[in-house]
Amino acid sequence: MIDVCNKCQIATDFTCYLQDIDITTVIFGIIQILGSVISVLPQIIKFQQAKTTFGVSVFMLALATINNYFLTLSLIMNKFPQVISCSQNFSLCMKNLFSQLVSLILSVGFLTPYIQYLRFQDKNNSYKRNIVTFTILIILIIVSTIGTILSGIYYSVCNQVFQSFISVFSIISAIAACIQWLPQIVETYKSKSVGNLSITCQVIGVPGQLITLFLLISTNNGWITWVTCIVLLIVQSILLFLLLKYKYCNKRLVTRSQLVICQVEVS
Repeated sequence: MIDVCNKCQIATDFTCYLQDIDITTVIFGIIQILGSVISVLPQIIKFQQAKTTFGVSVFMLALATINNYFLTLSLIMNKFPQVISCSQNFSLCMKNLFSQLVSLILSVGFLTPYIQYLRFQDKNNSYKRNIVTFTILIILIIVSTIGTILSGIYYSVCNQVFQSFISVFSIISAIAACIQWLPQIVETYKSKSVGNLSITCQVIGVPGQLITLFLLISTNNGWITWVTCIVLLIVQSILLFLLLKYKYCNKRLVTRSQLVICQVEVS
């Protein structure tokens, strides 16, 4: 692991902070980037087609946005010199930042259906509450982004203030990640239905977490990020199990109902 606290021999050369990434990690990284895009698209498309929020938890979308955004900030800050080096060696830089790219894609991927949810939700009291929550979240994102940029400009990576920002963002992300899928699990369990939630996203997302875990460990990211990934993997697997269970059970109930109706008509 490269120590970013040791400055390069040439102060303006940040490429010395970059690691040589093996071909296996590169392949997994490309697969994960493509997988992250594919994993969020079905939910966005399903929202756009159905134009209903039934069976989808707005709290899950909010927590997922918080988790992935603050994870992105902490990952970028952890490798701030490597990020700066992109202007000097873009190809090698990108190979060092697979986890950051995936996290950024997922941030946008969850923020988009969050906006869609607010657009298609019934205009009632809960709608007003959700708008207020969304506004607070956007303000928090803007303030955090400004804080990240300013701390990167005025402090070094090894400065205590800079490290404090990383710790705070990592903790926020970890807490949000651990409870991210719980509101959706409750919503799915109460409705006993898949609703407008995309099963495809979960089918892709669960193995995607395994690849993310491999990337986080192999590219020397902090332990708190991959422990969070393990928690996400477990909770998301539970949600996928419930979705498949209710889809299969409801399909069997519909088939039986149709069979009974046919028998009654024949008799």
